Amino acid sequence: SLLLQDGVGGLQVQNGDEKWIDAPPIEGTILVNLGEMLQLVTSGYFLATPHRVVNSDAQIGKSRYSLPYFFNPRLDYHVKRIDPLP
Repeated sequence: SLLLQDGVGGLQVQNGDEKWIDAPPIEGTILVNLGEMLQLVTSGYFLATPHRVVNSDAQIGKSRYSLPYFFNPRLDYHVKRIDPLP
């Protein structure tokens, strides 16, 4: 997933301790979230990060617009692992 964040914020990711942490917007950047397919083909070298969007009191009255685009292979596609990895 590629995400252009605005100033509203609210994105959180789960860290290695399974705690939710804020992913604050950084102007001029694109946030990249790797999906489960990349985790699968790299045998876990790259991880799919659990993420969510939450609303805080500071966001009351602000609009958030999202336009997600998801792409996955056909259900019968045979995935080949990437090997070797560093």
